[in-house]
Amino acid sequence: MPRKNVKNWSRRNQKGTFRFNTLDWLCVAFGIVMSIISVFVDREHSLIYLVVSAVMLICGIMELVLGIKGRRSNYVFAIMSAFATAYVAWNDQFYGNMMINFFYVTISVVGFYLWGKHRDKKKNVIARKLSVFQIIIVGLVFVVSSVGFGIVLWKTGGHAVVFDSMSTILVIFASMLGALRYREQWVLWGMVDTLALIMWIETGNLAAVALRAFYVVGSIYGYYKWRDFIKKKTN
Repeated sequence: MPRKNVKNWSRRNQKGTFRFNTLDWLCVAFGIVMSIISVFVDREHSLIYLVVSAVMLICGIMELVLGIKGRRSNYVFAIMSAFATAYVAWNDQFYGNMMINFFYVTISVVGFYLWGKHRDKKKNVIARKLSVFQIIIVGLVFVVSSVGFGIVLWKTGGHAVVFDSMSTILVIFASMLGALRYREQWVLWGMVDTLALIMWIETGNLAAVALRAFYVVGSIYGYYKWRDFIKKKTN
């Protein structure tokens, strides 16, 4: 590589240009392999359904990898994954999950803007954490909202009402905390994806199950990664 290009590359890295490491590439490879397997193994769904599921899986993995690293570009993949997930959820009659993904498109646009306004010199998001009082308030509002939305889903004939209502309300809270840069979003995402994993297992959608399992593990890592972000900021 010419010296001039090497110097330019070095300058870009100093400004915080994102680069994939080995683990990141392994995550992407996991998504691609699982997508291919699901197309060949799944005989119950249409080809369009399987292709959209593959898009959902790969974009979801990219969203998680970038989100853990505090890069606002994660929201670009979040929007694509949300549209794909909404289609898949509609086919599987998870109406609450379908509706919440349209909400997630909107909150992703907000998150992209807010993360852009609060970044460090390396262009990573500046993370923060909730107080004990804020955690209590969030918990109380969550319980009331889950019960209310569960009743609505039950009356509309939705499928897996309890899981669907809880995961839907959790997504609202998690996505809002994420857009506002709170570390506790990862705790809620872990709960969301555990419930979603249970829901998707019964559909036989291998790509959806693989994505949710990946999310559960990623949410744990994301919490500890963001905890380190906050420690570095306070030190």
